[in-house]
Amino acid sequence: MMEFSIYDILVFSPIVALISIAILKPEDKKWIIGLSTLYSLVILAIAIFAYTKADVIPESSHTWLKLDKPNVDIKWSLALQDGLSSSLVLLTALLLPISIMVSYKSITKHLKTFYCSLFFLTAGMFGTFMATDLFAFYICWESVLAPMLILIGIWGSTNRRYAAVKLFLFTMLGSLPMLAALLAVSWNGTAFITDLSELTAVDTAPWVFWSIAIAFAIKLPLIPLHTWLPDAHTEAPTAGSVILAGVMLKMGTYGFLRLAIPFFPELQYEAAYNILGWIACIGIIWGAMMALAQTDIKRLIAYSSVSHLGTCMLGIFALNQMGITGGQMQMINHGISTGLLFLVFGMLYERGHVRDIAAYGGLARKVPILTTCFFIATLSSIGAPGTNGFVGEFTILLAAFQKNAAWGVVASLGVILGAVYMLRLFRLVFLGPLKLPEGSEEHMHDLTAREIILLSPLMILVFVLGIKPEYLMDGLNEFTSKLIGMN
Repeated sequence: MMEFSIYDILVFSPIVALISIAILKPEDKKWIIGLSTLYSLVILAIAIFAYTKADVIPESSHTWLKLDKPNVDIKWSLALQDGLSSSLVLLTALLLPISIMVSYKSITKHLKTFYCSLFFLTAGMFGTFMATDLFAFYICWESVLAPMLILIGIWGSTNRRYAAVKLFLFTMLGSLPMLAALLAVSWNGTAFITDLSELTAVDTAPWVFWSIAIAFAIKLPLIPLHTWLPDAHTEAPTAGSVILAGVMLKMGTYGFLRLAIPFFPELQYEAAYNILGWIACIGIIWGAMMALAQTDIKRLIAYSSVSHLGTCMLGIFALNQMGITGGQMQMINHGISTGLLFLVFGMLYERGHVRDIAAYGGLARKVPILTTCFFIATLSSIGAPGTNGFVGEFTILLAAFQKNAAWGVVASLGVILGAVYMLRLFRLVFLGPLKLPEGSEEHMHDLTAREIILLSPLMILVFVLGIKPEYLMDGLNEFTSKLIGMN
């Protein structure tokens, strides 16, 4: 009899929720919303339990496909392998109920499809971060594309179809060569080795490395493969932007850390990592300069992600202890800060229905609580001391200077530019004379109790991880030490 562990339950509980929602009648809107909320909270509870017991719960493994010729033994195997995997799973589980509850008013059509898409997306991200088999990882990696495509294509803004198709094309064009590369990595001449714990550094043609690296670079995204992201963020509903920025983009950084760097160590691929490091440098400056040029608030936040994730990858491509740990920290911190930015702006957009910066001004007088929440998100985004973003950015700066002084200068400039465009945005929208979009006067009220509760977990994390970063860093150092040992 097949035995299921807490890891299986965690991955498949969103599928159970999806099926339960799908069988309801479309007109049962209260049941759809209520059950979706309840399931999301149960999934969060399961994730917290798995997180606290990860040290004592063994890996879950079930044979999926077994052949004699060629020798193939693909397993459905899952585990919270270390601090990196555990942190990303917990962040995913936290953002799910927040994304569901923030959509109560903004999503009014096709409710079943919307909530089912969120649950399916969550299952795929759980599987990606927990898979310990190469092809289980790939299947979960691919599974997130369809629900995000649906979220943007149905509930997005004016150009939603263009943004959804662009996302689909970029991701698919990256993933197909990656599948061929993964087959090359797993084939040892007599058998396909798919267990990640048994796979070691491989000696293959350069196309194998670059096929894998480009797929992960698209998901991040790195320059010049980033152009799908601003469109996707701008057109996506608030929940889609929160999940996309908070977790889905981290699949790219996770792929580099979990697969690319262990398979292709620095010793043999030093030149390639130096190229990627310079690409990350370009992304830091390009993303920041583009953010400065934006008049659309969501588009500005989207370009800030390009810059911030370039900083994450610069730390990782430094391939030293500080850089890899700092890069991991910034993965989590970016999910918190940018998720918070999109949440607060989504609440503002529900009131003003305008994304243009010039349409707003002096909102601190009208909505002081919303202003405070956006300011906290801004401080987190620019890495102000005492917030979660500070320690990760500081660690990456040290690592970049240690690796290459020019990298350190670029990373420092990126931090400065990040403060400029975010503080400028805050000044234009929330300070000065009061200015509201036409027709929004009666709707421009401050945050409700429900909205404050939704924002509170992320705002608490901003300061908890800023004051006590060891809560996050201790678990991530475990993975860093293992990765450094491989290289």
